[in-house]
Amino acid sequence: MPERPWKQEERRAAALFGGWRLPATLGRTLDFESDAHVGRVRHVQRLSLAQLEALAEETEHLGVEVSKTGVVVIKRRAGAGCQTPRLVVMTETVWRRISAGDGGAPARLDPSPQTDNETAEANRPPMKRPTPAIVRETIGVLRLAGTTVRVPVLVRALRDRTGCSRASAYRAIHDALASGAIKRS
Repeated sequence: MPERPWKQEERRAAALFGGWRLPATLGRTLDFESDAHVGRVRHVQRLSLAQLEALAEETEHLGVEVSKTGVVVIKRRAGAGCQTPRLVVMTETVWRRISAGDGGAPARLDPSPQTDNETAEANRPPMKRPTPAIVRETIGVLRLAGTTVRVPVLVRALRDRTGCSRASAYRAIHDALASGAIKRS
C-alpha cells in the first residue's frame, strides 16, 4: 500500500530539519522533532491566514515546553501536475531567537513566584479563551465566506483561529451573547 501524501510531507519536513517524524499514534500534536526544533506539518488545499497564525503560535508554545523552536511547514496541494513550494512559517519571537545566534533554543518560563507585576505578565501563558470581539469578527469572516453560521461551525472556526479548547470556544460564544457582542439569529 502506498504511503499517504500527508505522511510523505511529514517525513520531508522532518528531514528538512534533520529530525524524525512523530507517529500520530503517540497522541502528540507535533508531527516531527529534531535536536533543536519541533514542528507541525499541513498538506492542504486551503489554509486561512488566521488559521496559520494560530497554528504558528500554538507550535511556538509547544516548542517552548520542550526547550526547542516551534515551526510550521506547509505544502499546498494544487492538484495533479502542479508543483508548489514548501513554506516554513514561524512567529516573530521564534525568528528573533533563531537570528540571535543562540541556536533557537527558547528560554523556559520561570516558574518561581514573581514580585514585579510586569515580569509576571510577561511570563504568563497567552489567554486561550477568545474575546467577544474575536467571536464577532469570526462570525463576520464566516459570513463573508458564504458559510451558514451554526454553533458547531463557529466553535470549529474559533478553535482553528485561536487554538483554544472546545469548551473555551463554547464559553466564548456564551460570553459574547451575554455581553451583546453578538445576537442570536
